[in-house]
Amino acid sequence: MKWEIQKTWSTKKRLAYWARVNYDGIQCFLTEGEMSIVRKRHAFAVSLEPYLEKYGKTILNQFYLHWSQPENKKNPEYLRWEGQEFWSLEVRLSQWAEREPLKK
Repeated sequence: MKWEIQKTWSTKKRLAYWARVNYDGIQCFLTEGEMSIVRKRHAFAVSLEPYLEKYGKTILNQFYLHWSQPENKKNPEYLRWEGQEFWSLEVRLSQWAEREPLKK
């Protein structure tokens, strides 16, 4: 078959991706650590929703992509924003928006 000759084929990776995307609505097969990160990312995205009108989709997407990155270890437990000693979402967002160049 075609997939047998692909050098990058990995059943584990493909199944993990399928479970993350949840194409068919079945129970997810991610580990507890991976599920924790997925849940934290979702909660972080939900916390940004009230600011959509004020800052716009582009700025919020860039902010989310930066601050929702998991720590750089084999089994991450925390997202980037959780590693900050002081965190105020409103203050961080306003500073982020000020640094963004206005695009017309």
